[in-house]
Amino acid sequence: MAATHPTSGCGFPPAPQESAARAALLQPRTLDGLSVARDSGSQVTATGLVQEGVVGLDFVGIDPETGKEGSPTVWVDRPNRRIVFQGVKAEEDLEAEIGGRSWAPDHEAGIPGHEAVVWIPTRMIPILRKACDDAERDGLL
Repeated sequence: MAATHPTSGCGFPPAPQESAARAALLQPRTLDGLSVARDSGSQVTATGLVQEGVVGLDFVGIDPETGKEGSPTVWVDRPNRRIVFQGVKAEEDLEAEIGGRSWAPDHEAGIPGHEAVVWIPTRMIPILRKACDDAERDGLL
């Protein structure tokens, strides 16, 4: 059986019992007043995103294996020219590994207090690619 993150429930890869939940995601639904449906690829997309408090933040996709609460999610924040991620907080050992050394020339080791390490499952690569493509197409580089 596939390993499952103890707090997020994100499996890698999806366990067989998750197939019913995955099938449910194929059906259009409403998420916080947004019309949500799977596109022809491997991602969940939303329409009707211009809502009070959400202007400029475009939903790109959510983990296709998500449950009903807390899910890795990706948005493009056009006014601030950035891609926004909601992910699973890194485990202590992962955070220690990342913060314990310098990963780039002339950069100090450590994770600044205003930054956080999160992870998202690799099955979200198509969603990340779409967010990057959307931002680039819209000239946000």
